Amino acid sequence: MLSTEDMALEGWVYRKIDQVIHKIGKDIFPVNPIQADTVANSFNEHGWRGVFRDLVRHLRLTHLKIELAKSNSISRPGSCQRTAFVENNTIIKYSYLITINDLFLDNPFSIAAILAHELGHVIYSEMIEDEPRTVGMRFKSDEGTLDEERSVDLLAFLFKIGEFQLRVARDKRLTLGYFDQELFERIQIIVSKKLNPVGS
Repeated sequence: MLSTEDMALEGWVYRKIDQVIHKIGKDIFPVNPIQADTVANSFNEHGWRGVFRDLVRHLRLTHLKIELAKSNSISRPGSCQRTAFVENNTIIKYSYLITINDLFLDNPFSIAAILAHELGHVIYSEMIEDEPRTVGMRFKSDEGTLDEERSVDLLAFLFKIGEFQLRVARDKRLTLGYFDQELFERIQIIVSKKLNPVGS
């Protein structure tokens, strides 16, 4: 049984999936998920940067400037900073810096879960965000920030990399995102039904 709050969040998930599909279409989502073996092998051969390269390729973000760093001073598992390039008072493109907390760099699936979320911010910025690309001060409300963070978690499942969020939640009892494990489990089911409806 879901609590009233969880039922409200599940309703939000259904509505947000419809909004995202309306905005960017279904064809952009990969047919197959990135496999855990692929991530583990990349980590063993190339370390955490190898996992990063795998996810960037899977998400088809190789055309963007996305840099990667580690830090022992950030308070969160990861962060994504955006820098704008401006011409004639108009933002023409963004670059991104993703930083991972040192505490998580010993586990390939934790790395993948963190990167799934932070790269989701890149997707949100490039494909979903409705802000005009003109120079000026922008203030996002707490509600708007929370909506973006939850949307980013949802994007991980739509792009078939949410399994790493679930794996970490199941194995380590650690949620690397803005939903708890139960909601992540429900999101995975809902996304599967929405992207692969019966009879399609």
